[in-house]
Amino acid sequence: MTANLYNLSLFLHVLGAAGFFVALSLEWTSLRRMRRAVDVEELEPWVSTLKGLERVGPTSTLMLLVTGVYMTVTLRAYLPWVMVSMVALVAMAILGGGVTGRRMEIIGRRFAELRIGWLPTDVRNLLANPILPVSFQLRAALLLAVVFLMTTKPGLGGSLGAIAVAIGIGLVSMRALWPVPATTEM
Repeated sequence: MTANLYNLSLFLHVLGAAGFFVALSLEWTSLRRMRRAVDVEELEPWVSTLKGLERVGPTSTLMLLVTGVYMTVTLRAYLPWVMVSMVALVAMAILGGGVTGRRMEIIGRRFAELRIGWLPTDVRNLLANPILPVSFQLRAALLLAVVFLMTTKPGLGGSLGAIAVAIGIGLVSMRALWPVPATTEM
């Protein structure tokens, strides 16, 4: 029975990781398109896409954490890479819900007030704010670091080093991957 629950947990863990990658991929595409939009019609499909991701990201994160904790407790695998990975997942959840989620709520409310035509300056400024791409880059880099930790299983120093490198890469890659869109009045 325990082996079956463990195998089911492992399956759900991998499924949660896949869901997280899908959510990040759709978020990346949506954010890039939203930041390039010049009118309401261009913005609408991408706001709708992100609205649909409100359940996928949190559900995937919860699946990763719950199954990860279950597998850790079942195997008594309180290893450094496991603990660092769990902290990284919690950090991703905070960035996703607390930073991206709140900002997207503001954008969504403002978008609901718009009809047709050019995007007002305040909306373009909300979309141009670097906090959304910073949150995305950090979560993507942390997720890749967690996959690295799961496959290499380093000690505490290696685990913390991998997370530090991931954060550095996430922040440095900002300029290349997220050019600042124009925010002038049209």
